[in-house]
Amino acid sequence: ARKKRFGIVVKVVRQSKPKSSNNPNKPYERVYFGSYNGKAYIAVADEHNEIDAIEMVSFRRDSRSDEK
Repeated sequence: ARKKRFGIVVKVVRQSKPKSSNNPNKPYERVYFGSYNGKAYIAVADEHNEIDAIEMVSFRRDSRSDEK
């Protein structure tokens, strides 16, 4: 199931328009952003457009800020 989810995440981030990583040492590196199943993901692709890393981004809210 984990491998299947990973494949879906790769497809989701690939559907987004890539942005430059602005890394002067890696001018062709691209960053993809996407979300799946309520979670946000960032993927980094090399100059051959192969994904090197995928990271899940967690957004946390402080529940105390809602108690106003």
